[in-house]
Amino acid sequence: MEKKRTHTGAKAVQLSQKEDRTWRYRTKLRETPSCGLYCWDVDLVHVVFIDDKPVPVLITELTKAEPGKVITTRYRNAVLKRWYERDAQARFTNMVAKLLGVRAYLVLFTDELQDVHIYSFGAERWLKFTWQEHVNFFANAAMCKRAGKKHGTHTA
Repeated sequence: MEKKRTHTGAKAVQLSQKEDRTWRYRTKLRETPSCGLYCWDVDLVHVVFIDDKPVPVLITELTKAEPGKVITTRYRNAVLKRWYERDAQARFTNMVAKLLGVRAYLVLFTDELQDVHIYSFGAERWLKFTWQEHVNFFANAAMCKRAGKKHGTHTA
């Protein structure tokens, strides 16, 4: 069977189901005592290829709003409280971003993907975009990386 490829040559998603096939492993690992070893995942590391080498551009952590919820300032603050205080995910994400020399963002979205709220860990503020605006925002980061410039100096 020949694998499907995207327009960039990457392997296209082959599965028809929407299951998280890593859930069982991650859950078991988190439940197993391990002498103080903690495990976190980074949702997405965005890269560009420069001279045929992958170069990190930015990190995004993803979180989906509860179905039917309107994303308000209060809701976004509750998400940040969880990220900074309960889970320590923000500290981990910022550490990885610093090691890679890139910026980190938290992406909060609804099922419909109409509004995308992006928290810039560096600027410590939320930005609200449509789907296409958020794609353009991250694409700008890629263009800046290729050109050797800093991304988002005017926004985040």
